[in-house]
Amino acid sequence: MLTISLTFLTGRYHATDSAHHVNEGVVDWPPSPWRICRSLIATWFFKAQDVAAESVLRSLVIKLSEKLPCYRLPDAVGGHSRHYMPTIIGSKESKTKIFDTFVHVAPEQAIEVFWDVDLSSEEKQLLDYLLINMNYFGRAESLVDARLSENGDVPQANANPVLIGTDSTEAKEKDKNETEIIRVLAPMLPFAFQEWLKSQKPEVDATAKKPKAKRKKRVIDDITDIYDAMLVETAALKNEGWNQAIGSRWVEYARLSKAFGKRIQNKKKSNSQQAEAVTVARFAIFSKVAPGITEALSLGERVHQALVKISDGNRVFTGCDDNGKKLESNEHRHAYILSEASEPRAEVKFISVFAKGGFDSDAQRALQDLRKTWDYDGRIVQFVLLGMGKEEDFCSEKMNGANIFGTSKRWVSHTPFVPTRHQKKKPGAFGFSQGSPEDDLLRLLKLERMLSEEIILSAKVKRLEKVCVGMRKIPCLKFQRIRQLGDGASAGNMGYAFEIEFKEPVSGPIAVGYGSHFGLGLFVPKVE
Repeated sequence: MLTISLTFLTGRYHATDSAHHVNEGVVDWPPSPWRICRSLIATWFFKAQDVAAESVLRSLVIKLSEKLPCYRLPDAVGGHSRHYMPTIIGSKESKTKIFDTFVHVAPEQAIEVFWDVDLSSEEKQLLDYLLINMNYFGRAESLVDARLSENGDVPQANANPVLIGTDSTEAKEKDKNETEIIRVLAPMLPFAFQEWLKSQKPEVDATAKKPKAKRKKRVIDDITDIYDAMLVETAALKNEGWNQAIGSRWVEYARLSKAFGKRIQNKKKSNSQQAEAVTVARFAIFSKVAPGITEALSLGERVHQALVKISDGNRVFTGCDDNGKKLESNEHRHAYILSEASEPRAEVKFISVFAKGGFDSDAQRALQDLRKTWDYDGRIVQFVLLGMGKEEDFCSEKMNGANIFGTSKRWVSHTPFVPTRHQKKKPGAFGFSQGSPEDDLLRLLKLERMLSEEIILSAKVKRLEKVCVGMRKIPCLKFQRIRQLGDGASAGNMGYAFEIEFKEPVSGPIAVGYGSHFGLGLFVPKVE
């Protein structure tokens, strides 16, 4: 039994039922099998074409179409917001009311979808990859963490398909106090779809003397199976007058009659408890021209300015106490703004804001309100908050971006390390010349990361020629290495790339040296 879990990071699931207009306020609950299959296909086209062939995806979708899943739905509350969208026709402007209906679930609770299908190893690996790389489900506001697992036990589902041959009226009467019958959109059974498809395509009469007039091509002409039917866009269906997606069918499900009857209880926490619970806020970046990792320093400064302004000078962002005095250098309680790049062009796709001492309630509100900052040439960089939590919540190697919160013995530079001391001829405490880049790196690791003397003395430091981002190798001179605002101790503007091997695994993030609070001196686990 395959189990797909869908956890909504913002606690909200936005998706309109296929049989209703958006302003009718009906949510697709449970998420229909048709929507799940189409989401998997969309994720493959955007993110997995180089991972598996389309033939594997086709066979996966066809197998999922052969069975109807069962669901375990979490406690949920229905809600909506109203927006007045401007409509401009010529010189006249009017406003149209739009309903955005959603289901509110507890962020830690998941929708579980149970699918009794047998997949090959290739299909199972592809399904796992697609789910991990699915950023949202439903509308783009529904940020999701999707996972695949296998469970041999019969699930305790609370939304099940009504068996063929069962009278839905009898089912409703039998459990009228517990369940209600709803319609859910699902793919047609593959063999039934083939029969229906034959009836829609006229046979060509080879004995006819005069060829019939060429008819206009329809979308159905290019469809050979249920997978092809799911590729047809909604606009194409509307243009030809279809009132339902080709290859889809309505099936009846028995769902709890009070699916939205339980209120979600949010436990209130004091400011100190909230600060202890939240040390990381992770954002996705969107821009017409994505900033490169070489611009990490200036990008970090602009994010810093925005957070200081939004928070009205909260000390976790300014690095100063209430009297404007700088926090002690050995505390480093103020926030680090760390850029994460990904292949193939080493563009910054994610930013993590990290504070060892945690974020209080005011700082958390400021992080939630961070929406955008300026970029060069009048461009705007937009931010989407993916989640807030502790370091261990963001240390999965399966997450997109650099695994800066991971645990490893070997770490390599993600951005150049800029020393804070000048080199001297006399020997230092770590086997290098005092003030040399290697010596200063180990000194700051011990000071800021509070690593033991044994770990530092046993660490092996190797200087690299370039910074490696995946398969790309970028010279340190390509990176921005001087801050435009503020001050900070630096021994010139030279940057260095290193590989560090510790005696035992060390947890991230590791960011040290000049400009480390704005993205310089960042290390990531080395991929073996």
